Amino acid sequence: MNKKNRKTTGEVKTKEFRYLWVVLIVFICTYSLSWYGVQKYQMFYESREYPMWMHVKGLINNISDQKQQMIIIGDSRAKAGYEPVLSSKNTLNLAVGGSTPIDGYYTLFTFLKNNPDPESIVLSYSPLHLTHAMYFWSRTVKYDFLAENEFDEIFNNLKKYQDPAMGKENQLWKYKYLTSMYISSVFEGIKKKRWLINEEVKNSLVKTKGHAYFGTREGTQSLNGEVKEASDFHHSELINYYFIKLIELARSRSIKVLWYTMPFNDASCNKVSPGLVSGFNEYIERLETKTGINVIRKIHCMDNKYFGDGSHVFRGSEITTREILAEIE
Repeated sequence: MNKKNRKTTGEVKTKEFRYLWVVLIVFICTYSLSWYGVQKYQMFYESREYPMWMHVKGLINNISDQKQQMIIIGDSRAKAGYEPVLSSKNTLNLAVGGSTPIDGYYTLFTFLKNNPDPESIVLSYSPLHLTHAMYFWSRTVKYDFLAENEFDEIFNNLKKYQDPAMGKENQLWKYKYLTSMYISSVFEGIKKKRWLINEEVKNSLVKTKGHAYFGTREGTQSLNGEVKEASDFHHSELINYYFIKLIELARSRSIKVLWYTMPFNDASCNKVSPGLVSGFNEYIERLETKTGINVIRKIHCMDNKYFGDGSHVFRGSEITTREILAEIE
């Protein structure tokens, strides 16, 4: 090969090498920008659940010297069913939609680190949210609700206690490093202009001390998830473990622990499996005997007119709030 050909070949390889470096740099820059965007601007594109979780995260992590008479910890039914502003005392709604006692335990743990001990705590979860942690990955992890060491602790406990929704694989890395886990939410957020709704929700939560409605129809005969998805009740081992830890943590601080099951609408009561009702109620009764919690209500029914959708009270929130307050005031 003559010198001219060698030179030409060398120039081609150099150009290819430079081209690959340019492609690599462009990829790294694009990925870094997209990763930063999806991680730092979730209020822009996530559903209205996101500001609710972030509001609670802020409340439990902010240091305060204000003593609460009562806090309620639970899922979306508790979020809709308890209005702190109706109480004459200091109370907070720390419930978040789709959560389980796994989130509840760390919510209380962090709250107690940064706030005076409340006099009472009310726990309220729907039957489905005691059977499996269906939103653990898509909310608890995706919204980065817990500290890193708390996630590690959960995954260690998952080796001993099973949950049918969480599996055995630690998928935390996907939500830390893969922007693809967020892209569908980004498209939906832009399409629906979620940033406008989320800002309203954020401001409302401050005024209501954590209360938020979900369905807002003037009554409904829609069916809840227990009717649609379950024929009986079997608690998750992992959720049960954290449920007991949550109660024990409160009792170790001499905090009174109460349980309140948010009502089913009549339409759901007429369709729900008797096996689910009896199984869930028996589970709560066993917990009452074992831990000494005060059970205000097990599964009960309320007229359809008080519900904004098949699962959440709307006009009935004052009734459920008053029932809870009657036990603590």
